[in-house]
Amino acid sequence: MTESTMRYASIRTCGLFYTTRMFDSLGRIKAQRKELRSFVLFFGFIALLLYILSPARNTDFNLSKGECAELNMLWQSKYQNDFQFDETWSFELFECETAKAKLAHAIFLIDRMTVEPEKFDFYDWMKRVNPIFSQRLMFGYSGISYFEAHQVDINIDKLRTSNPVEIAGVLIHETRHLEQGYNSHIPCSVDEKRQCDLRLEADLLTGGAYSYDTAFYDQLIKDTKSTRSVKYAASKLLQSNLDTKFNEPVANNRFK
Repeated sequence: MTESTMRYASIRTCGLFYTTRMFDSLGRIKAQRKELRSFVLFFGFIALLLYILSPARNTDFNLSKGECAELNMLWQSKYQNDFQFDETWSFELFECETAKAKLAHAIFLIDRMTVEPEKFDFYDWMKRVNPIFSQRLMFGYSGISYFEAHQVDINIDKLRTSNPVEIAGVLIHETRHLEQGYNSHIPCSVDEKRQCDLRLEADLLTGGAYSYDTAFYDQLIKDTKSTRSVKYAASKLLQSNLDTKFNEPVANNRFK
């Protein structure tokens, strides 16, 4: 074999070697990309599943057009007849994301709960107490009761920023104050600047305002008509009350 032939063979061998290595590298890159795509798709699916099941997603209370239309119908045909509203409220049809829609949605949650013989009927009770609902409160508390005027004043900013479960709890809490005719709260044992009830009463006839809204949240959680959003919001509010609103320890079997 001549020198030139040997040189050609050597170059050809090197070329084949580098070509083989290049194809091996391309193959590895393709395999890595395929593996990366598989990982991305897998973790993307997991992220989507977590989002769907996420409690945060279950706090969406946006109304569909149909739900908004139903609330408007109930607002005009039922709720204005069952309750009193002062001149701060307009009785015209409302848009879905307004403060009035939030109030109507809150009353709807109280109205639609399944009423069983052993359960407290919060809607019927509120009708009997018959508070005058106002929205004059501009700062501070979520709501406040005026005993002489028999009025429940709701913070307009809270109406805009709170979810309907929170607003329904405020309505029930303040209505109980009206029924009692006095502020039954006492300083909290862990922080005297805050207000608590002495104990959680399973029998609502003797319970304070915090017993009432706590019992309401408990019923919402157990109600088969409650959506996941409602149950999640109610469970957070219930736990907050149990942790911070009663001076005496709360028993496990808190409600009958």
